[in-house]
Amino acid sequence: MGSSMKKRRGKQPAKPDMGEAMKERSISLKGRQNSTMNIPMIYRRTFEWTEENVMFRPVNKRSFIVSRPDIPDEEFRAENHLKRDLDLSDLPWYHKERARSETDDPSDMEELKEMLLSMSLKDRYVDININRPADSGLNRKLRSDLERLSRDLGFKLHFKDPVYTCSFLYPKHSMVQMEAMCSELLLRSIDAASSFADSVYELDIEGSGSALSDLLYSIQTVESSIDAVFTDSLNLLWDPPPLEPPGHFLLIQAHEAVNDEIENMAKDSLRFLTLLPRNDRDICDLIWDEFLQVWRTSVLPSFGLYRRLIAGEGDPEQRALERIRTHRIWKEREPSPHTDYISNMAQRVESTAASRSGKERILATSDCIKAMQCLFSINDSASRIESISQVAATIMLYLSRSA
Repeated sequence: MGSSMKKRRGKQPAKPDMGEAMKERSISLKGRQNSTMNIPMIYRRTFEWTEENVMFRPVNKRSFIVSRPDIPDEEFRAENHLKRDLDLSDLPWYHKERARSETDDPSDMEELKEMLLSMSLKDRYVDININRPADSGLNRKLRSDLERLSRDLGFKLHFKDPVYTCSFLYPKHSMVQMEAMCSELLLRSIDAASSFADSVYELDIEGSGSALSDLLYSIQTVESSIDAVFTDSLNLLWDPPPLEPPGHFLLIQAHEAVNDEIENMAKDSLRFLTLLPRNDRDICDLIWDEFLQVWRTSVLPSFGLYRRLIAGEGDPEQRALERIRTHRIWKEREPSPHTDYISNMAQRVESTAASRSGKERILATSDCIKAMQCLFSINDSASRIESISQVAATIMLYLSRSA
């Protein structure tokens, strides 16, 4: 009876070989019985692939990438690039006014920049052709603008009379790699600015000017590299189909914002030095002391927070939670170093001015007020870095939990 009640068993499935399953391989667009494989067919129709096979590359157990067999060589084969033409007459201000513009501000090339981005974001390899303008003045401006934008947007610029060609190539790194690159670049700026803050007590006013000029140059060289990574990550985020989650892109965006704030600090500090009232030694010393205080008591803690978050020891998830908790405490119970600086500065200036007869009038002069505004601006940048670090910590936590 026992044998007759035995459940029927079919053929036992073979245990899958994960090593083989995760290998990159070529697969046919047709199944065994000539059935359509839907996912590859979607790519075939979208990108007009004509080959019988596609390359199949697993990313992890739940996702994979499908590409044409010749995709590794595609970017080197210019004939395969999508060709687009940009007519300058479609840019109303640029076409009519750029030749007469005497500045080279970002706003002067905004129309051109936005149009290039909008024409390049949807496809992997794009050549945008721009006919050389007949107006020699506009041609000179166009050439210099394209040279500058090629560094900002990451395209390669070619000129073969009468056409300028902007070649956009698909990024070679994943979003995770680009976020790591961006973190490394930002740490250079943080280290350079922290080094200035550490040594600011040993520097006099003249020595600070030289050190700040070197710091600003260092930050701006990092800025151009971060811009290139940001543009690559933006292209990758927009590339169809969307293969990369946006979390790492948001971190790259946060890193870029922090570098911008450090650059603003250096610029405000240089401006502060030009506004110091050198003719009154007491007032000059008073405001100079406040400059030392803002770098040591407000700026330096913000740098430490961000550095610990992205490059500290221990589990990234724990570092993120610690940063979020500290931000909440400062917001609800204890003053942050930045609010402390404002209240302490007010007390110090008030008591010092009161102890020196007649000095309070000098503090109300235009240069003194502007110098104080620079100090407030530096403190605001430090406060924004603290806020950005809390946002970055939240993104890091979500990324670690969704992996």
